[in-house]
Amino acid sequence: MSVYVTGGGGTHLEPRVASHYLAAMVAEGGARGVLGTVVSIKTQQSEIDAPLDDLVIEARLTDGTRTRLDLQVTTTLSFTRSDEKWLDVVPRAWDTFRQTGFDPATRRIGIAVSQTTTKLERSIQPLLARARHAPDAGQYRTRLAKENGANKEQREFQVVLDEIVKNHDVSATDDDVVSFMRCLDVIPFDLDKEEASRDLLASIDQLTSIAGSNAEARRIWSSLAAMASRIIPNGGGTDRTRVVHELKTEGYTLGSDRAHAELIGALDAESWAAAASIRETIGGKSISRDELHETLLSSLGEARVLRIVGQHGTGKSAMLKRLASEEPAGAPILLLRDLRVTGGGWAAHAAKFGRPMPIASLLRQFGLGGARTLFIDGADKMDAAAQVTINDLLKAIVDTPDLTDWRVVMTMREENAQRVDAWLEPDIASLPSKTIRVEGFDDDEANEAAAALPLLRPLLVDTRSYDAVLRRPFFLEALSRLPVRSGAEVRSEVDLVDLWWEHGGADRADFAPAQDRRNALLSLGEALLLGPGVALSIRGIEAVALHELLQAGVLRHVELGVSVAFSHDIFEEWILAKVLRGRRSEIAQALHDGGQHPQLARPLQLLAADLLERSETGNEWAALLEAVDDDELQTTWRRVVLTAPVRSVRSADMLDRIEAILMRDDARLLARLIMSVRTTETVRDLRFMDQKLFPDLTNDQREQFASETAGPEIVSWMRLIAWLIPRLGVMPASLDKELFTFLSTWASAIPGEFGRYAGLQETAAWAVEKLGDTDSTDERRRPALRGTPDYKDEARGLLLKCVSGAPDIVRNYLASISDHRVGRVRKQILELSVVLASVLPAEVTAFLKRAYLLNLDRPRERRRSGTIERSEALGFDDDHDFYPASPARPPFLHLLRTRTAIGLELISDLCNHAMEAWRQRQTGPKHTPIPITLDLGDGENEYWGDEGTYRWFRGGSHVHMLDTALLALDAWAHERLAAGDALDELCLRIARGNRCNAVLGIAAGLCLSDLRAASTSQAALEIGTHPALWQWDIGRQVGDMGSFSNEIAHWGKWAVLARPLRDLNRLPHRKHTVRDLSVLFAGIASDEVKAAYSERIATFLERVPYNTAEQRDDPDEANATRAAFEPLRQQADPANLVTEVVDDKTYISMRPPYVDDEKHQAFLEEQASLNRVLKLDLWAQKAIESGQPGEEFTLKAAFEEMIALDQSDLLEEVAPLVDMKRRYTQSGVAGTAAVLARDADELWPEVEEAVLHVIRRAATMVEQEDGLSYRGSKVHGHPPVMAAHAYVALVRRVPARHEWKAALLQLAVDPIEGVVEAVYKSASLLSDCTSDMLWRLFCLATQRAARTAAIGRSLHWSPAEAQEQSALADEAEQMMANGTMPSAHPAPLTAGTRRGDGYYRSDFHENAMQIPVGPLMGSATRGPMIDHAASLIDWALMSLDEKRNRGDTPYEWLFALYRWLGDLITYISPAELRALLIARVDAAESQAAAELVDGIMQRFMLNILIDKSPIDADTLEKWTVLIDWAIARPGWAFTPEDARQHDRGMAISAFLSFPHQGLISVIDDDWPNLPALLPSIERAAETFATERTAFTAMLSMLERRSTQLLPQPGLAWIERVLQVRKSDGNFWHRNSNGELLVLLLRKLVQQQEVVGKNREIVIRAADLLIELGIKGAAHLQQDLVRVKR
Repeated sequence: MSVYVTGGGGTHLEPRVASHYLAAMVAEGGARGVLGTVVSIKTQQSEIDAPLDDLVIEARLTDGTRTRLDLQVTTTLSFTRSDEKWLDVVPRAWDTFRQTGFDPATRRIGIAVSQTTTKLERSIQPLLARARHAPDAGQYRTRLAKENGANKEQREFQVVLDEIVKNHDVSATDDDVVSFMRCLDVIPFDLDKEEASRDLLASIDQLTSIAGSNAEARRIWSSLAAMASRIIPNGGGTDRTRVVHELKTEGYTLGSDRAHAELIGALDAESWAAAASIRETIGGKSISRDELHETLLSSLGEARVLRIVGQHGTGKSAMLKRLASEEPAGAPILLLRDLRVTGGGWAAHAAKFGRPMPIASLLRQFGLGGARTLFIDGADKMDAAAQVTINDLLKAIVDTPDLTDWRVVMTMREENAQRVDAWLEPDIASLPSKTIRVEGFDDDEANEAAAALPLLRPLLVDTRSYDAVLRRPFFLEALSRLPVRSGAEVRSEVDLVDLWWEHGGADRADFAPAQDRRNALLSLGEALLLGPGVALSIRGIEAVALHELLQAGVLRHVELGVSVAFSHDIFEEWILAKVLRGRRSEIAQALHDGGQHPQLARPLQLLAADLLERSETGNEWAALLEAVDDDELQTTWRRVVLTAPVRSVRSADMLDRIEAILMRDDARLLARLIMSVRTTETVRDLRFMDQKLFPDLTNDQREQFASETAGPEIVSWMRLIAWLIPRLGVMPASLDKELFTFLSTWASAIPGEFGRYAGLQETAAWAVEKLGDTDSTDERRRPALRGTPDYKDEARGLLLKCVSGAPDIVRNYLASISDHRVGRVRKQILELSVVLASVLPAEVTAFLKRAYLLNLDRPRERRRSGTIERSEALGFDDDHDFYPASPARPPFLHLLRTRTAIGLELISDLCNHAMEAWRQRQTGPKHTPIPITLDLGDGENEYWGDEGTYRWFRGGSHVHMLDTALLALDAWAHERLAAGDALDELCLRIARGNRCNAVLGIAAGLCLSDLRAASTSQAALEIGTHPALWQWDIGRQVGDMGSFSNEIAHWGKWAVLARPLRDLNRLPHRKHTVRDLSVLFAGIASDEVKAAYSERIATFLERVPYNTAEQRDDPDEANATRAAFEPLRQQADPANLVTEVVDDKTYISMRPPYVDDEKHQAFLEEQASLNRVLKLDLWAQKAIESGQPGEEFTLKAAFEEMIALDQSDLLEEVAPLVDMKRRYTQSGVAGTAAVLARDADELWPEVEEAVLHVIRRAATMVEQEDGLSYRGSKVHGHPPVMAAHAYVALVRRVPARHEWKAALLQLAVDPIEGVVEAVYKSASLLSDCTSDMLWRLFCLATQRAARTAAIGRSLHWSPAEAQEQSALADEAEQMMANGTMPSAHPAPLTAGTRRGDGYYRSDFHENAMQIPVGPLMGSATRGPMIDHAASLIDWALMSLDEKRNRGDTPYEWLFALYRWLGDLITYISPAELRALLIARVDAAESQAAAELVDGIMQRFMLNILIDKSPIDADTLEKWTVLIDWAIARPGWAFTPEDARQHDRGMAISAFLSFPHQGLISVIDDDWPNLPALLPSIERAAETFATERTAFTAMLSMLERRSTQLLPQPGLAWIERVLQVRKSDGNFWHRNSNGELLVLLLRKLVQQQEVVGKNREIVIRAADLLIELGIKGAAHLQQDLVRVKR
């Protein structure tokens, strides 16, 4: 047998893989799976005793050692017992491993596959890496056997591999298999992707280094591929000399450049050196942390950027090192560690290791070995120069398309994560990211460590008696280095510090040398106190002591012989604590000497804990607290000392000692302790940092939400909670507010299973006591007196949150709520329904039905709200509690997932209640609704409703509660189907007991989403053969083909609920319909199913849905209904199945007979004709709206189509809406004429006559009453509307043409509002050619507004209207003919639109305001325009004043007026502004004036911001005038926290912001005028910034232009607000002002050095915000620790 036949030389992958190794060999570089540099390649080795018979690659290490890779090439592998390729390749790989002389140190066994898989990347590769790095086979097997030691795929892989090997070689042992795995490498190639191949690009990069250009390298690659194809069939081999010779023979000139290989080798060596500096053992023992490792691996599979965060000493770096060590065998890795990175850019760093090369090329070649991850350890410790280096790499990864499989892993302290984000390459935020928190050892890890380190067992296994911080690897490692008799000697960090101090920071306690080291540490500590963050001089430090501290790893060299630094910041904190202890008699001065640097916080806390732990009385602690209670010290230090007890394992004893101190002055100190713990002892909610969970959030929003939802640091909180619980009954009432907040947060954070052990029973009882009988009585209570605290809502919320620990108490409360109070408390209960339903699902569902379902027999009353009316019509008392509807809105989806039976029952009850209400409303004389019946598998059941109710499951009921319930049911059903639930059983579950036909729509969707399951499903057969669903589902499909109406809502704070709805809407099967199942059942299913389908279709017409019993029982109506369903029956009939083969593909479809009859053919022709006219009409409409014609037609083609479609009588009467074809033909022809009139310049001589003919006729068409249209109808395709656009275009073309202008004036008084609007909307086209025409149109609108008396409603003028409107148009036309300029009619002299003789038609006047202001401000009309504006202002002020009582001035007109005046003042002088506006508003009613100026300011502000030219003096003065007026408003004199609406609106505009889904600054990046406006902004900040919404606007502006406004003057503005609002918690919590300020300041601190007074302001802000309970403020304070002074 030839070698060619064995290997299958015709396969395509093997030559490409061989080419990869040939390229590496020619370039003298590395390659996938190879140890060293490739030197030769041999192929098809089976005839010379090579069990793996594809490729043998020989290589050489730098020291000359020869290595070898035996490679088998295949396509894909599943690694299972059923995988024949795997069953074949493993024995041959094993035989290779068993060959005589096989050296595991230099030999590798490779299996090349054509593509990678999730299973390979997430499970098998990490398992092989684990085997390679395990100390021995025994430990590997032990870890694999642990519960969390491996995932299911890994265990299955190991079992199958063991079986294959041992079946092949009975002598193989478990240890042998692990040794085999250490040599095994699965190598995925993507070379079959041609030009998209990353492996190909990497090989091209390799060849470029010796070929001289990329193009030449590609030609060489082609030659190598051809060479590989020749070599493989012949079973031969080659080396570099022969390959280079052959390439030179072909004409290539090759150099020899190993610089790139040497650079990669050097960077790999540096990476491993950096990894070696990371300590991953404790006392020389390795602790597995497998579960955490699996979490990291899984996260790395889901995201491209993985942030590993945690507190100090938790082992973040060790976990990163482990990930790096598990990269493919022999592959170079790229690991950068904080202090080892050379700053200034990647080129500077790389130059240390060799000749730099393009980063993308470098990364490609790194990736050749299969390791495509950039590891960054200590990202938060990188200085500014190192950050540039890191960003160079990150930018290349983001910007290079073929590097999309590169990932980034970073470690950082959690509190510094935002600081890192601030300097990272911005585009890195576009990559999917995930953040994983590393904690101290969990119980399993602690037990493993205890077994390995018996001396430390006491502190590892008893968390109640020992400080949790000691479970962190750093502290355990530090302790393991000390010669202790037992871990029992150390219970807390204080004990550990004392023990470390006793030994002088090393491992010997001999007094003299230990004292020398202590002296050295104190000297360095004093220097550190004075200069944190800088290198410490060693001049004068005893050399031996210094040497011993360096040897012990406490210090590290910065500059040899000159300076050192502490090797870990924990050592810094320990020695600073000792320095502060020595100076505690002058602690205030010590803190001042340290510049009150936040870095001193933990040392001071350690000192406070030390004083409490070593004292029986707490007096020394009290003295320390008193000493830091100094007006010249920040309150931070008082808080640090105050919270020290909860940081200690001895907290209970410590709190007992100081109880009397805490309870003094009405428990003032205890309140501060509680609040301090609540705000500083927190853990951010990292779910918000996961882009997969929250893809729509910005980075700022992630940080904000993660901080705002931060939960308790469980250990610290539990210590305080345990101490508080027994004392709740005796706490003073002054503590209630703080206790409610603290305990509510605690109750919310405790997992349900721990609720009974977390004090929730006692807490709930206390809450009940505080709530009293408020909710159980029917008596109406007077509200609490103003100023008297009323915490009933807080008490109720706390009680409900305690449900996991106190279910009986909460159950009794829910049952006790009186009917009178249900409506008052239901929303609060609804918001907590997920928490409640987890414990009391039946009780919660009962309450929701009681709270929201109405008695259907109640008397009905007409409600003003349409939402309420729709809800009540279906028996629901719900107008907004479930708005906007979303499948994720609680509690339905949660109930379905956790308590399915109860959730299904609740939704069925809601649906059945709604259907009963629907039936009642539908039932009337001769109108009796009837159900349809279906058998989904449990017998025939009735389902009520019609086509409209069928669509309720798509959010169509307009009852928010019902919509939410059905959307949740739909989402849950699809989740279960995806999870593998049987289709039939799932359909039965959702429909059982539910009599609403909407559930059939959900079931139909399930069938359409899984056609394989549907092909054998009884439910699918029933649904797919029922005529009702054939009819109803088409309407559903049409709704799902366009935009989704259920997404139209104000999401606001509910934005997180929008995505689940969008995802549900966009399921692929939404575009299909029940009718599509017919082909499945008739043509693809089994014969048995086909027969059943045929049987069902035979009775199709017998089961048609009738609207009413009367329709069913009337023979004529029944026959007509069945006849209407005959086409559907033919579509369903299996006799009409057609099979066609096209291009070797078989197509199956239904071809009903009616498609061939004349009637249907005529219908198709009619449809084609309709589509033809629609195409032209849509083109014309789009061209008019967008201002330019589209590409669907050229102007010439459009003209020809217009002529073809036009008929002599086409434009006589406007076709009724029901005659769609004629209506669209009219619109298309007229619209095309309008486009040609505007755009057909070169074509105009040819088209003019025909276009004018069309326009004249379209303008004079007669309207037809159709019973549907009215004057204000906004309908598509109205020919006179097109004529209005056309005449404007004609006037623009020839401004002097009187006839056209006259026609325009006549159209401006048309009875159809859309025609008039078209005139004025398109009039802007005349701005640059005939401003006099604009003025005439303007005046005509004002005249109509004032002089229209007759009012009709039909599509035609009444005789009186015709006379009146014609007179106005004729008058305007006559004045134009005479050359007389008209006058604008002033606004009424009395308030409101009602007048003695009729109405002032403000809607007519609104048309005038669509005309651009600028062209009307020429010399001829400037004065009249200002005069008219004066009359409008006077009328608006009167009407707004009057509106407070009566109100008939339309808001639409007022808003249009504000916009118009905002534009007008752009063109007037400051003096004119004062006379026109300021004088009038000064004389007007205060609130009316404020509303007017607010609207004008907002528009004028936007005009200023749109203009990118330098601002002129007049504009600046006018803005100042408006700002001055707003500042002078009397309300600001009282420094309001919440100003009146329009005062607040002016303040927002003053900060150049705009209300849009919150508040946004609208300053563009390239707007140049901020410096000019700074004085007015400065004055606005002084007056407005202490108002909470204005402050939010100011923060938005500061964030938008931080480079210009921060640190100054922005910090000065912030400082004033801090001073005024320092004790106002509401101000900081409303609008998230506190968190927003924290985000802003964190960015500032992270992006630039903040020093001096600016730094003091930031520190004071952090301090104050912590005191006020802003959780994120603690992270700001921690950021300050990291910033050098």
